[in-house]
Amino acid sequence: MLLRAVRKKHEDGFKSRMYSVIRLMRKVVIIIVATIIIPSLILFLFIFNGAKNTKPQNADVMIVLGCQIWGEGPSEMLEYRLQNALELYKNGIAKNIIVSGGQGPDEIITEAKAMKKWFIRKGVAENVIFEEDKSTSTYENLKFSKVVMERQGFRDAVVVTSDFHVFRSLWLSKRLGIEAKGSPSVTVDYLKPYYYLREIVSNIKSFLLDR
Repeated sequence: MLLRAVRKKHEDGFKSRMYSVIRLMRKVVIIIVATIIIPSLILFLFIFNGAKNTKPQNADVMIVLGCQIWGEGPSEMLEYRLQNALELYKNGIAKNIIVSGGQGPDEIITEAKAMKKWFIRKGVAENVIFEEDKSTSTYENLKFSKVVMERQGFRDAVVVTSDFHVFRSLWLSKRLGIEAKGSPSVTVDYLKPYYYLREIVSNIKSFLLDR
């Protein structure tokens, strides 16, 4: 009887500890869902809808945000941005273009220079293309492009970038005092999951640090 009582007490203690662990795990899961997953899902919806809720309107200038270049030419993603901007230019949305992007550690020229060359090859006059070639982030893209806008007397802009990037680009533009609309460019399907997920982190980082 004594042995059975000891065993029962041991089992009851084990069950009690297990219940405590389960309760703790539930609390941890609830905290994670409440503080990380739900806010991330909400932010994802803002990012996803950002490209759908803006349409380019006539403006003084387009700001084409840089992206990875290959050699002296655009990567696939940047090509889509440039094609989008060229179509807008031909349709008269803006008569001037700011190409914005510095030189990465694995790039042989600046992204701005590569974009300018691309536009010139497509028949765009050199005198309407303005280079911003110092930036290394989206915030700097827009901050330094604003300097070009002020120098040239441009009042408003259309920001041309990838669809996942529109939401952040526009609220950063607003933070910097740039009157802007967005024009989303295509992102290839196989890259969308990566870039949309990464953009959640980038938005949080920009919100906290880019001022």
